[in-house]
Amino acid sequence: MAIGEISVMINDSIAEIAAGILADNPDIAGLYTCGGDISVAVCNRLGAYALQLHSEVVPLASFGELKGGRFDGMKFLTKGGMVGDENALITCIEHLREKI
Repeated sequence: MAIGEISVMINDSIAEIAAGILADNPDIAGLYTCGGDISVAVCNRLGAYALQLHSEVVPLASFGELKGGRFDGMKFLTKGGMVGDENALITCIEHLREKI
């Protein structure tokens, strides 16, 4: 199996887990993803066709909401996988928690 195939399998698996957790917990109001490939896989699995962006939290980390699919309107924050300092994750999660 090629590395690209393994990467797709991992991303799709993470997306499937996220979809299952959201389906079983309708009270979840926001989602954080890290890494472009994972973010795309999650959005695809949730049936979202777009992200309506509201703000940039830190460089290359954006906050908005899902458009389309079962979770239309869910708050969504995504950060590039290899960007940000040691506080970027904390800053992103705090921002998401303030918005939901």
